[in-house]
Amino acid sequence: MALLLVLPLVAFIGFGILQQFQNDQHDSLANLDLLRKFADRQIHLCLDDTRLRMERLSRQLADPKMNRESVQQLLNEFSALNPDYTAVAIMDAQGVITSSISTPLANPTKSKEAADLFREAVKAKTFYVSKPFKGPLTGRWVALVAYPVFDETGQRMSTLFLALDLVQTSRLLAYDLSKSHTLLGVLDDQGTIAMRSFEPEKYLGRSSPQFSKVVAIARRAGGGNGEIKGFDGIKRTFMAAPLSGTPWIVAASMPNNEIYQNAWRNLWRALGLVAVALGLVIGLLLRRAAVLSRPLMALAAAARAQSAGRDHLPVPETGSAEIAETAHAFNEMVALSRRAAESLKDSESRYRMVIDQTGQMIYDLDVRSGRVAWFGTTAIAQIIGCTPADMNEGGIPGWVKKLHPDDRATAETRLKHCLTTGEPCHAEYRMRHRDGAYRTIEEQGVVLRDESGKLTRMLGCMSDVTARKETQVALVRERALLRQIIDLVPHFIFAKDISGKFILANQPVATAYATTLENLIGKTDADFSPDKH
Repeated sequence: MALLLVLPLVAFIGFGILQQFQNDQHDSLANLDLLRKFADRQIHLCLDDTRLRMERLSRQLADPKMNRESVQQLLNEFSALNPDYTAVAIMDAQGVITSSISTPLANPTKSKEAADLFREAVKAKTFYVSKPFKGPLTGRWVALVAYPVFDETGQRMSTLFLALDLVQTSRLLAYDLSKSHTLLGVLDDQGTIAMRSFEPEKYLGRSSPQFSKVVAIARRAGGGNGEIKGFDGIKRTFMAAPLSGTPWIVAASMPNNEIYQNAWRNLWRALGLVAVALGLVIGLLLRRAAVLSRPLMALAAAARAQSAGRDHLPVPETGSAEIAETAHAFNEMVALSRRAAESLKDSESRYRMVIDQTGQMIYDLDVRSGRVAWFGTTAIAQIIGCTPADMNEGGIPGWVKKLHPDDRATAETRLKHCLTTGEPCHAEYRMRHRDGAYRTIEEQGVVLRDESGKLTRMLGCMSDVTARKETQVALVRERALLRQIIDLVPHFIFAKDISGKFILANQPVATAYATTLENLIGKTDADFSPDKH
């Protein structure tokens, strides 16, 4: 009964506080949008004024009577009347700056970014505004503003450039901050600060991963709001939208704690009532918990033991129906898990036994990590005198070190080729035993792919073929010795198949037929008879 009385009170208080938060947020977003529009208008007025000034200046520059000296004089006069522009320049149709005025620093720096922006601006057919960058001559954060200059026939003869001082322009966004920490700013499409209403000298050119969120929201559906964390670590709510005619984003933001001031005040006032209500609820819950705690604690202890891999007794299936059913399900799950673990252990034991019986070294290579798992304890010990653990620690580099120096390059090249193309691996090389002797190894491997077709694993086996290799070498030597012996015998020694073709002959037989041993094999006497035709 007490719970039924307290819960409506808590719900009513919570609903009132939620409404206050929502109202504060709505009002703050409306104010932020007004400030954003104020900043948008201020910047547009500045850009419109700049465009008009450049338009007038371009008409003067288009006068056919203008020469280099008069153009330079005109730029000097324009710069003196408009000190907010840190640089004025003219670039001809070939991309060469023919006249310029700037305030260089002692150590000007080269800027590829500025050169790229100049080339981009030359392509613009109308008034152009660039993203912010640090001027290579002035060292100030500026935006490149360009306007085409056309001759009397309408042909583009040059481009007029101005460098807009963004620190000076940021003062257009300044307003009274005595009662608020609201900020107005401009970002480029990379999230770099181009203008800022407060301390622009300190923050211009800085960026943060958080600002990418502002740009994304501003570009989506023409603007919107969201939450970010400022340079000071304080969470702020922002309103942002694109600045038409430019690659810029205009944003207004304020700390979250200023947005919800009234709501927090009301929340503290309601804490007393909430504390009383919670006290009543907690009292009821404690009484209920006393009934539920014992079976729940037993179930929790069993769950912890199960997760840690320790044995434990079955959980008592007591308490409420829900808890008893949960305990029963848990006991069934534990029994099933134990049976599965025993089955897996038995399967692994049989698998390792089968591998040991093959007499082969088995490997499993993870292509992504480069880790290699080795199996076949008996074979590894017999072939190279190591354990699977020794091989696992070395990985691919450890395997390469065990190869004969003359075989390493070929083996590594073959492995890389298979891991790149997915072709099966078939290789033969010498591997060093722990006692220092080398064994001849034959490797067979296949490369596995995932569902997307990407190479993921390579499975293979290695066999000791030293004895077979030595037998092949001995057989070759014996054949060579036999050939030497029968060739030294002056009598005819030969063998034919049932069709009369030579399958073996010594050198005297070949000499008698006036041919070579190679030409004699596979032919009959008739092939060397003068009357065969």
